[in-house]
Amino acid sequence: MLAVFTRLCTALLTKLLATVFHGVAPEIHITTRGSDLYWAWTAIFGVSALAFLVIAFLKPPQKRLFAYILFGVTLVATLSNFTMASNLGWVPIGVEWHRENHRVAGDLRQIFYVRYIDW
Repeated sequence: MLAVFTRLCTALLTKLLATVFHGVAPEIHITTRGSDLYWAWTAIFGVSALAFLVIAFLKPPQKRLFAYILFGVTLVATLSNFTMASNLGWVPIGVEWHRENHRVAGDLRQIFYVRYIDW
């Protein structure tokens, strides 16, 4: 139990400090609302993965393959969304078009490469 608590604290601390990547801080990055949305998607995909696993065990062994595949896909999506919600798995990328609006102005933006690993 202590190990789980330590990991949770480490993840939360990493989220607070993870706005710098190798000394470079992007000006356009995930907001608290964006992180909350990723946490909601993580919960939805996690519950779906568990539901597909339960469905797999309710079927005869010869007909479980489809449910196993769905379980695997939703489990990978859960891990991907968890990584993005924790503000991990990103790199700063230079913007192509500069904007005047102060909310989206900046030279660097945060891109989640973990999203493309999920694909």
